[in-house]
Amino acid sequence: MTLQRSLPRSRRAASVAICRVRVRVGWARGALAGLVLVVFTLLADAVRASPLREAANATTELDVARATALLAQVNVDAAAVTIERARLAIYRGDCLSAAVILDASTLVVSPDLEGLSSVAHACAQATAGASIVEDAERGVWIRLQDARDRALVPFVTAVAGRARSYLEREIGIAMPRPLRIELVRDLFSLAALTGLPLEAAETTGTVGVARWGRIILLSPRATPRGYPWEDTLAHELVHLFVTRASRDRAPLWLQEGIAKGYETRWRSPRPFDDETDHDSVAAAALRSGRAVGLDGLGQSIALLPTPELAASAYSEVSSFVHYLESQQGTPALRLLLADLRGLGVPDPNPALRSATGYDLGAWRTRWESALRIRPGPPPTPTPVSTPTVRSLLEVRDLVRRVRLAELLSRRGHHEGVVRELGPALAAHPREPNLRWRAARASLGLGRSDQAHQLLGEIADVDSAHGGWFALRGRFAQEANDHDRRDSARSMAVALDPLLEDVGCLGYPRLGGSASSLPEFDATITQGDDHATSTAGDWNALCQAARAIRRN
Repeated sequence: MTLQRSLPRSRRAASVAICRVRVRVGWARGALAGLVLVVFTLLADAVRASPLREAANATTELDVARATALLAQVNVDAAAVTIERARLAIYRGDCLSAAVILDASTLVVSPDLEGLSSVAHACAQATAGASIVEDAERGVWIRLQDARDRALVPFVTAVAGRARSYLEREIGIAMPRPLRIELVRDLFSLAALTGLPLEAAETTGTVGVARWGRIILLSPRATPRGYPWEDTLAHELVHLFVTRASRDRAPLWLQEGIAKGYETRWRSPRPFDDETDHDSVAAAALRSGRAVGLDGLGQSIALLPTPELAASAYSEVSSFVHYLESQQGTPALRLLLADLRGLGVPDPNPALRSATGYDLGAWRTRWESALRIRPGPPPTPTPVSTPTVRSLLEVRDLVRRVRLAELLSRRGHHEGVVRELGPALAAHPREPNLRWRAARASLGLGRSDQAHQLLGEIADVDSAHGGWFALRGRFAQEANDHDRRDSARSMAVALDPLLEDVGCLGYPRLGGSASSLPEFDATITQGDDHATSTAGDWNALCQAARAIRRN
């Protein structure tokens, strides 16, 4: 009865009334069990309704303003309160305060506490001296570990705003402002801010992570040829939406399946979009016995031991979630996320049964049956993978020619560039990197027609390259073909914004001459969803790109 006295008067009355009913029915043992059940149910409700529990939920749902207000109401000096205050500080991006809170506490050391403290200290060290830029109008907060990335901010905020607006409509929830993005200079920093092991990030080629309420994104300057940073940003943003919608109860297969499906839907289609047939990849993995499996993903796909397994896992979860959506419809996915949030249990099966009528085992059986009846790909001869002396010599010659062409280009010896790249282009006519280098050398010689011919059309190349699309945008501008110009420029900046040709709108310095940007309108259309950037934004990007020496 001691526990019952701590409850409000109305709840004590309710529990006594229920107890009396049970006594009238019969056995005293049954009445005692009923009383205990009622008491613990009421206590659980009280805990769920406490400011601390509500604050923890608000933090998980990325509503840091509400979490801050709720924690201000908690005056108890308890371990759970200390940990929650530190966790909230990390979600705000204030890692130093989180480290101070944990260092000043006298908490008993536990694995969870050690993990939180490790992330707080590593994050505080990695972000020391970093600068913060906030776009209040778009509701985006960006921390730059390297101040030289400042020119990227307008382009990052534009993409974040457009992708967030699309996802709010599609997923049906509003994302609190501001959206927090960390732009880091290397994988060491990405690992420090997320807790992801550095070896795992290097193995799987991880360039973005959504964790602790923020998106941690590798700067495009950190890679030799950039990477599709816009779609990576959108992919990680989907993770934040799913986390908020489900209160972080969505299993990994659902998180990754939704993120993979939505990472490009926010924009219009582009050349060389990933056209992987995920159903075929998943079916092949299932038939061969090499499938990762929905229950074999571990804590993160980024932690899988090889890039091949990571690629297979992405295809498997994409195929499964697409099958689930095709059978039940998009509203069922929204309902599933809501049920996961409401039920608040780690097992997804109750929510799946509630939203779809079947548990995970039944859905997996149906999905695998659908995959097994898919026709397999036609048999193809296995290529000989052992390199020959001739092939090694050809690769070495290609690398030598490209490197020499780069050195000649820096010194303005464009004729030598064309001469060196001739044999390489003859052997690899669909390589956009070679076509781009040869075309810009022809521009340096004043041979515009030859440059057009060497660059070619989209059908003449087999992959996306930022420099190639930047020159395509320049040629379209000179021909007053605004549609082609906008799509090419949009593609280029999405791939490699800090390549000089891209940042300078296809007008790089050739042989050290400091050519300036042509005169454009005050706003320049990027191509997707009528997004625009000012001429000042592009000039700043051009200067930042010109300050980088890249091969």
